Amino acid sequence: KVILERNVQAVRCTGSAVLSLVWVACGRANAYYAGLHDRDCPKPWDWCAGYVIGIEAGASFARCDTRSYPGGPAAKPPGAFDIYSKSCIVASSPQLCADLRQIITAACRSATD
Repeated sequence: KVILERNVQAVRCTGSAVLSLVWVACGRANAYYAGLHDRDCPKPWDWCAGYVIGIEAGASFARCDTRSYPGGPAAKPPGAFDIYSKSCIVASSPQLCADLRQIITAACRSATD
C-alpha cells in the first residue's frame, strides 16, 4: 500500500526475478523489488544472470535485508547488494534505488511495529 501511495503508476509481477531485472536493465520497467519475507525469496541462482545484465546496463542495486557480512559491518556498506541477499531492489537510477529502499525499509519497519 505504501508503494502505491508514492506516485506509482503501475505494479507488475512477471513471476520471474531474472525477467524483472532484465526489464529494468532494458528500460521496460523503472524499478523492481523482491524478497521482503524470509519465505519464498529468490535464491542466488535467480539473481546471477539478471544482476550481471543489470550492472552492465547501468542499473543500481540495493537490498533491504539486515544480514551481516563476514568481516563485520566494514566488509560491505549497509544496503549493498550481493547475490546471497534475501532481498533485492533494482532501479534505473541510483536516486530511484535509494528512494525506493528508504520507502520499503520504512514500510517494513512500520509493519513489524
